[in-house]
Amino acid sequence: MCNPLAFIVNDRYNFLVSQRGNTLGFVLLGLLVACGAFVYVQRGTISAMYELRQPPFNDPALRELPRPLPELKVNDANGTTITGYGYAFEAPWKDTPKSDHSHESFMLRFTFVSTRLVCLLNRGMSPDFAALIRSDPRSGIGRVLGPESVSSKYALESAAMNAFPRPINLFTPSSTSIRQVFLLTWKSLAPRPWNVDTTVFNISSPSVRGFQFGDPAKTTFVILHLYDSADRMAEIWVSVDPKSQDRITQADINRIIQTVHFTDSH
Repeated sequence: MCNPLAFIVNDRYNFLVSQRGNTLGFVLLGLLVACGAFVYVQRGTISAMYELRQPPFNDPALRELPRPLPELKVNDANGTTITGYGYAFEAPWKDTPKSDHSHESFMLRFTFVSTRLVCLLNRGMSPDFAALIRSDPRSGIGRVLGPESVSSKYALESAAMNAFPRPINLFTPSSTSIRQVFLLTWKSLAPRPWNVDTTVFNISSPSVRGFQFGDPAKTTFVILHLYDSADRMAEIWVSVDPKSQDRITQADINRIIQTVHFTDSH
């Protein structure tokens, strides 16, 4: 004869087992949904974690941050005024340079007898990326970078030059990861004289601010990005034949920085 008590106990056991199976299923389903939501929300960070392990993000040059100019002394020797693309400055060498306008739409070249070469680049041919980002709020780039970083051409370049490849993990906000990838990509495109010197200096004078790429103590090629208060930009290349005895110094570069000014004519 069947024991009623045993029947009740067995029935309750089977019920609990079935319920435990259902509960485990719900828990697993919940975990899958949570993981899917996490991956969706953090998809920017997950992508950035992969991207930052690939070239050019593993370039040691991206760890370089702008530093103060190594010296502020100015070469005040008799010089030559150079003009083009709406700005002018003095080069501290007094021979008459040979000018080359054969690529005037892109560049003006001034070659001195001393083998020193000064080039002016026509930045009017380059788009204003900061303005483009501000004009397209739907892209979301301006929101990720922050309004201060896209407030001007100088602000955008400054944000890029001061970007640093900081470690990110799965819990880093996607906005932070995407911002880092964008700015480091921009920084990787920065000028690198002779593809060797990665030194970058901050420039700040009463009339302009910007960056100097290249240290004259290490290289024979220096590039200047200079901005005035109206965010007009001058890009100036200064170099010397590395095979000659001539050299450029920081005092020479400082003469250009201290005398550059923008004109009304273009």
